[in-house]
Amino acid sequence: MQGYLKLVERKGSALFWSLTMRAFSRHFQPALGLRYHVKDYRYEDCTHYISTADLAGLTSLLKETIGTQSDYWEWYLNRCRELGDQLVHTAQRLGASIPAGTDVQRFQEGFESFTEATKNVMPFLLSTSIAERLVEEQLRHAIQQESTVAAGIVDGATVLAELRASAAPNAPLEEMRHCYQLAWTINDDQRLRETVLRLSADAFIEELRVLRPELEREIASHVEQYGWLRTYAYRFEPMRQADLIERIRTVIRLNRIPRWERPRQGVDLRSILSREPSDELRRWASLIEQLVAVRFYRSTVHWRADTLARPFFHALAASQNMSRNDLVFCTEDELLAGLQGGRFPDLCELRLREQNWYNMRLLDDVIALETNAAPSMTASRGLPLTLKGSTASMGRVVGRARIVLSAEDRRDVREGDIVVTTMTTPDFMDVLEKCAGIVTDEGGILCHAAVISRELNVPCIIGTGEASHMLRNNMTIEMDATQAEGIVNCVHDAEETDGGGVL
Repeated sequence: MQGYLKLVERKGSALFWSLTMRAFSRHFQPALGLRYHVKDYRYEDCTHYISTADLAGLTSLLKETIGTQSDYWEWYLNRCRELGDQLVHTAQRLGASIPAGTDVQRFQEGFESFTEATKNVMPFLLSTSIAERLVEEQLRHAIQQESTVAAGIVDGATVLAELRASAAPNAPLEEMRHCYQLAWTINDDQRLRETVLRLSADAFIEELRVLRPELEREIASHVEQYGWLRTYAYRFEPMRQADLIERIRTVIRLNRIPRWERPRQGVDLRSILSREPSDELRRWASLIEQLVAVRFYRSTVHWRADTLARPFFHALAASQNMSRNDLVFCTEDELLAGLQGGRFPDLCELRLREQNWYNMRLLDDVIALETNAAPSMTASRGLPLTLKGSTASMGRVVGRARIVLSAEDRRDVREGDIVVTTMTTPDFMDVLEKCAGIVTDEGGILCHAAVISRELNVPCIIGTGEASHMLRNNMTIEMDATQAEGIVNCVHDAEETDGGGVL
């Protein structure tokens, strides 16, 4: 699309994306202290686009700000956490105090408090990727100033790669590692291992309450602590105990439980550089690691808030004779209009938005939505077909391609398939744990797919640009992720193929 930059392709609810656009239009000042607003932003065919002028304006303003405020990035990181904590607190309060019956005024006040707190965090969705690039520029410069790098004794690219790969604490990674700790506990007990492979997930949980009640409590605690990670863009239900057991069963059956190791607490720069690093390098290295953590936090805090506030939104929906799933396909403006005495969208219209999806545009502070009359069709190419991207996790694999763009698509992924998607998020874990490889359109070396694939030790190629459009379900594809540049080749275009395996 000329004049626009593609950001990401993901399906989401009309409520979440309308809040995102409104935040980009009005909330950079209260959130980040920046006199800036996005003028032109599109969501078309489930893909987000921003005008190149808007993106250039934000980048220029951030550069100007850090030029005059030397500690801006430290403030930026603290501000994201501060506003995120305020959102979580608001969601907790709403979820614990449900208005009675049809108390419209209280429902409106609660909805407005939630959306205001939500919009205050959303500018970080757009600005953090720019912040990462700007900080990495300074990090590269600081690395080159180190004497051992300048003298050619140490390779600067190696130092940067080590810093990029450093495991920053974040909820998705913590959840995955704790899941595998539970898996090892079950796998190492022969009776439990046989039981989890034999019984249904619900029956196994009942059996666990008798055999190992302390382990059942730990599983329940895991779901309570991390279940919200599955609720992407207000669309999906939180993880249940049975869902966690299904994941554990899969990795045990496939003999694919990574040995959990305590993550490194940063990179040992002194060892890499063979000298004490400068304070400047330490600062930029610390900032890039914290920005990686914020990359995850800036989005997952919304899923946590959604989960905490769900009792409120279920009650709000019921007060208007609709389901919560219908309600989240209203825009913010439509919900406010309905609560203020106007009409809510027709239920048939809301369900059509979920079925066929919709386009939405922000232009000069006005948000307009148009529902698709029929499901959009994505073109793909036949053979020969070769795609290139960046290797995030090394290996080579041949397998059946499965295009995963929605929860419905995930149900069709079989063990040994290669998952092809725009980008992965924490709600993908159930399919990533049984796939043979991962190919994404988007993402950098610190994205979710890159981090998770290294933990799972499966090949991963990111940043192909168009794999989810160019490949088709059931194609046999080969991933060559043995070099820095990853290559995806379509070797057979068939209706059905067997699952693959690592070569």
